[in-house]
Amino acid sequence: ELIDGIRAVRGRLIRKHARALYARVRIAGMPNLLRRAALLAALTLSLSTFGTGHALLAAPQAAAPAPAIPATLTDKEFWGLVDTLSEPAGYFQSDNFVGNELTFQYVVPSLRATVKPGGVYMGVGPDQNFTYIAALQPKIAFIVDIRRGNLLQLLMYKALIELSADRVDFAAKLFARSRPSIKAGASADEILNAVYLMAPDKSVFESTRAAIVSHLTKAHGYPLTAQEIEHLEGIYGMFYSYGPGITYSSGGNARPGSMPTYWDMQVTDDGRGNAWTYMASEDLFQGIKRMQHANLIVPVTGNFANHVVPVTHAFPSPSTTTPAAQGSLSSRWPTGWRRAARTPSSSLLPTTSGRRARAARD
Repeated sequence: ELIDGIRAVRGRLIRKHARALYARVRIAGMPNLLRRAALLAALTLSLSTFGTGHALLAAPQAAAPAPAIPATLTDKEFWGLVDTLSEPAGYFQSDNFVGNELTFQYVVPSLRATVKPGGVYMGVGPDQNFTYIAALQPKIAFIVDIRRGNLLQLLMYKALIELSADRVDFAAKLFARSRPSIKAGASADEILNAVYLMAPDKSVFESTRAAIVSHLTKAHGYPLTAQEIEHLEGIYGMFYSYGPGITYSSGGNARPGSMPTYWDMQVTDDGRGNAWTYMASEDLFQGIKRMQHANLIVPVTGNFANHVVPVTHAFPSPSTTTPAAQGSLSSRWPTGWRRAARTPSSSLLPTTSGRRARAARD
């Protein structure tokens, strides 16, 4: 019903509605991209009022109350949203395996003070979105990026999180290591340090790679193409190869310079001593796990940078704020899985220390 409702809003009506919303969210001096993002948020909220697809078509004086956001989506509904809302992928210069801003949690206190739980989350990029989702507790989340590879990476995360009992299990699977022995309630730093000290295991990689593909295509029934499966396997190979030291620019496909590692990103805080990363506590991780099981974290391929997309075949979709390459990573993947990262020790961030610094070199 949601997809049928979205498809029903076409032509002059939606353009008129979009213009009205755009006028309402326009703020003097706000950059165009931020205005578009505000418009996207407004349209997202309006889409939540579709129900059977007639709310926007109704007379203004007879506006229907917004229906509740579903508690779960079936696999068919989930993939229908992924497929219907996505646009053709665009070009970007890098694969963006990990975020590149160590201060990304600094907005969390303000967001938690102003945004009520139970709404709709919209984000871009890779897994830093899980941290925002865990902190803000929306009922449903859409993660949009110009790169199809981002969508596939998020599906990889979905499978790994669903297949993992806890954070230790997840971290071991993500980097294709045997599960380390570690105390209950360990910190993210302790978990990733323990995983880092485990040798990468090719047999674990092969079995986990097969489990990811089987979980997505058989257990969930998502119709991934052979090329998409190959691309996804290449992405997972990067995490196996680089371990917790993987960065935004791992693989040599992005601009040079200092980049934080996955490990660094998971041990940051909000500047006030509070850690909201999805690996920071078992409660935060399990919250993401529940949403993944309910199919309520929906990855979308889309570009919102250059135009406002009328909601015809889907959804207005934003782009990432930094470029990202779309080409099949597997086509650049050499024979034999590499372990050595290409980040020289001299380019590491000053805040990267100890074993985290070595992880970026190993």
